[in-house]
Order: sequence, then C-alpha cells, then structure tokens
Amino acid sequence: MSGATGLVPVSVSDFTSIDGAGHVYQTALVPGQLKPPAVLRRGGEISFELRAFEAVGEGLMRWAPDGHNIVAKWDFVVEND
Repeated sequence: MSGATGLVPVSVSDFTSIDGAGHVYQTALVPGQLKPPAVLRRGGEISFELRAFEAVGEGLMRWAPDGHNIVAKWDFVVEND
C-alpha cells in the first residue's frame, strides 16, 4: 500500500474474500508475515501478504477500512490444475 494522502487505518480484519456463490471468507496473514502497522501515514508504504481458502472459481478480495464500506476490490480466479 502506498500513495496515501492522509492517515489510512490498516487492519487484516478489514480484508475479506468473496467467491462467485457469495460465500465470504476472512483473510489471514501468510505464515511468517509481520502484522502491518495500524496506520499508513501520508507518503508511507507498507507491504503484507494475505490468504483465504477457496477451493476453485472466481472471487474478489475486498478492503473495507471502516469495516463496512468497501473502498477497493481485486478480482482473481482460483485454479488448481
């Protein structure tokens, strides 16, 4: 995360994943990852890796820093060839 123009709250619990059937999955830090700082400050940059279990299919990773309103989402496809 980078490019913040003010203080941005950061919490792993504010990230969720949802599959094509509407099932919501809570994310967790990848083992070995350090917990991100609670706030990203203006001009700062942080990096961390999250995971959620989904067997197969399309999904969205979502971020709602206030716990309710999604402000960013990333689509993906789970493949287990």
